[in-house]
Amino acid sequence: DMVGIAQTGSGKTCAFLLPLLVYIDKLPRLTPVLAQDGPYAICMAPSRELAQQIAGECDKLSRGLNIRNVAIVGGLSIQDQGFFIREGAEIIIATPGRLFDCIERRYLVLNQCNYVVLDEADRMIDMNFEPQIVKILEAMPSSNMRPLEEDKWDDNKTYRQTTMFSATMPLKVELLAKKYLRNPIFISIGDRAGNAANTVTQTIVWVTSDNQKRQ
Repeated sequence: DMVGIAQTGSGKTCAFLLPLLVYIDKLPRLTPVLAQDGPYAICMAPSRELAQQIAGECDKLSRGLNIRNVAIVGGLSIQDQGFFIREGAEIIIATPGRLFDCIERRYLVLNQCNYVVLDEADRMIDMNFEPQIVKILEAMPSSNMRPLEEDKWDDNKTYRQTTMFSATMPLKVELLAKKYLRNPIFISIGDRAGNAANTVTQTIVWVTSDNQKRQ
């Protein structure tokens, strides 16, 4: 398990997608029958736009691997999203609210999910997604959680791997990590936690017409 602290725009997306794809590439691809137990991995992000952006990057990085991902976000038909889930997607990339809706409506189970990514965890906590995140994590089998006591670890068993990425580490994020991560590695990049990387250009555009807003 790992906690990564780095500035916005510093490349965290590749930092969690590449190891995730390496992990899934060793597993059999999901058929409609295997998909009944759910995806191999989930990635949660605070906003629809970020989830869709991660899904796009995942498509690029997984080209030729036959690894499918589905973005599960609000504003789109949950019935259509449920259909894609049932068809089989190795990775689900979602906002916590819509992901929990899919679980509640029985479109999604997490029986074989052994890889969890929490991207921009501090923003998800700020946006009051903590209850949904906790319920989603609790919906996974407790049997695949690594025991707290090292002498109880089974070298022949595959335990759930959880990685958390954040620009800051407020107390609520720290407590979440303490509860659901096991002996995590902490990696901090950069000196100005919470700020955007200096490679990011931020521009304010004043939009007045409806046509411009749509664009």
